[in-house]
Amino acid sequence: MFSLDRRGSGRNESERGHVGRWQTLTDDIADFFGTVTQPYGSLPRHLVGVSWGGKLAACFAAVRPHTVDSLLFVAPGLVPRVVHTVGEMFRIALAAFLKPRARFRIPIDRPEMFTHTPERIEFIRTDPLMLRECTARFFIESVRMDRFLRRNAARVEVPALLLLAQDDPIIDNESCLKLFQMFGSSRKKIRVFPAVGHTLEFEKDIGFLVGALTAWMERDYLSGAEASSPVS
Repeated sequence: MFSLDRRGSGRNESERGHVGRWQTLTDDIADFFGTVTQPYGSLPRHLVGVSWGGKLAACFAAVRPHTVDSLLFVAPGLVPRVVHTVGEMFRIALAAFLKPRARFRIPIDRPEMFTHTPERIEFIRTDPLMLRECTARFFIESVRMDRFLRRNAARVEVPALLLLAQDDPIIDNESCLKLFQMFGSSRKKIRVFPAVGHTLEFEKDIGFLVGALTAWMERDYLSGAEASSPVS
C-alpha cells in the first residue's frame, strides 16, 4: 500500500497549494502507477481518494480508464458543503487571470470540522504541513474538476466503494450520493457511518474503517451486489 502526497501539499515543498491545470494531478497519479507496474503488475490496483482527493480519484478514473481496478472514496470532496462566498469566488476568478499565484484562504478553517477527537484536533491545529491557503489557479482548477465530473460521471466505470460520515460538516452527503449514483460503475457499494467526523481515519478506533476497506479490496469489489448499509 502506498500513500501519496499531492503535488504542492504534504511533504512536497515546491509550489505549495498551486497547480496550473488539474490534468497535471491526474498525470502524476498515472506516472506513479507506471513506476509500480513492474514489481506489482499482477496485483489488483485500488485507488483510495480521501476528502478532496476523492474528487481527484474520480477524475483520474474518468480520464484514465483501465488504469485501476476499483475506487474507494472516504468522505470524498465530490460535492463540498463548505465553499467560498460569492465575493471570494469573484476575487479568485479575477486573480486567476491577473495573478494566478495569488493566495486565498481554504474555507475549511476550523480543526473541529475534521474530527471530534481532541488529540487529533490539536494535531491539525499545530500541523506544520497543513495547507491553509491555495492559489487562485488551484481553486479555479478545482471548480473545473467539479464541472468535468458532472458532465462525465458515466465515464467512471470501475467498481466503487463510497464511505461517508453521516453528519459530515464539510461534505454535502446527499449531493455526493446523487453524483456517485451517476457513475457508470456496474458495481457500487455505499456505507454511511454515524457518530464519526469527516476524517474517518482520525477516530479513536478505526477498526470500522479498516474493516470496510479491507473487505472491499479482498472481496466486495468482485461481487455484483450493490448495497447501502448504515453501520455503527
